[in-house]
Amino acid sequence: MPLRSMTGYGVEILNSGYSVELRSLNGRYLEMNVKIPQELYRLENIFRGILREYFVRGSLDLNISKRYSEKIVGIPRLNTTYARHYIDILREISNMSNSPVDYSTLLQIKDIIYIDIDEESISNVAKSIEEGIRSVCEKVLEMRENEGIVLGNELQNNLIGLKRLNDNMKTMKMSQNEQVRRGILEKVEEFLCEHKVDNGRFEEEILYFVNRLDISEEVDRIDSHISQFESLLNEGGSVGRRLDFLCQEILRELNTIGSKSTLIDIKRSVIEGKDIIEKIREQVQNIE
Repeated sequence: MPLRSMTGYGVEILNSGYSVELRSLNGRYLEMNVKIPQELYRLENIFRGILREYFVRGSLDLNISKRYSEKIVGIPRLNTTYARHYIDILREISNMSNSPVDYSTLLQIKDIIYIDIDEESISNVAKSIEEGIRSVCEKVLEMRENEGIVLGNELQNNLIGLKRLNDNMKTMKMSQNEQVRRGILEKVEEFLCEHKVDNGRFEEEILYFVNRLDISEEVDRIDSHISQFESLLNEGGSVGRRLDFLCQEILRELNTIGSKSTLIDIKRSVIEGKDIIEKIREQVQNIE
């Protein structure tokens, strides 16, 4: 499957007198916001089901609106029973406040006017709108896949930079280990001039401290994470969360290397690597 971003847009103007518009943005999970005319309320779950067929992650805004058309699927009607009760209330308020009755207030009250649905017409419209939703979903998917290609190329370039830095740290780790070992030996020699100790025991202690400052495991794990990252990019599909997890793991290894390192060049590489991984994480946030 291709790599996909989570941003896209699609719109369809339908012959049935409606327009269907779909916007897709970044989202941790699949979030759907559906806005539809009153006569279509009963179809909302069907519309949401179609969206789930196409998307697994992202924030979706589906807007179905009525355009000017001679085709009518619902006729506005007055709920006379409700209206009479509200009119009585308005008159009572008018008498109490000694002010004229404002009957326009009735239009703002829910259920005073309702839509009388023509079942045959709504059935035909439902089919048209479902086809329209599928059409805009395809358009959004196409945009998401096109942007996914761009994101994938950017991520690959950043991974090349990260791998270069990690290879440099591999090269420098031997110099660091030797520097640490030499520094400890110098201190030991100063100590031995004044005290008599077991040389073998001191050598073991030196190796212990050198190993504690060794970054071999960290750079090897970063290599492994980069390889997994590249595999997921090639796999495509819904891999955003796994890529984000790998970013966190790489950042954790870089922090550990920074805390262990004594060489200034390694510390510089860590700072540069953290800058790259932050760029990668920002890009990954828009991957499905």
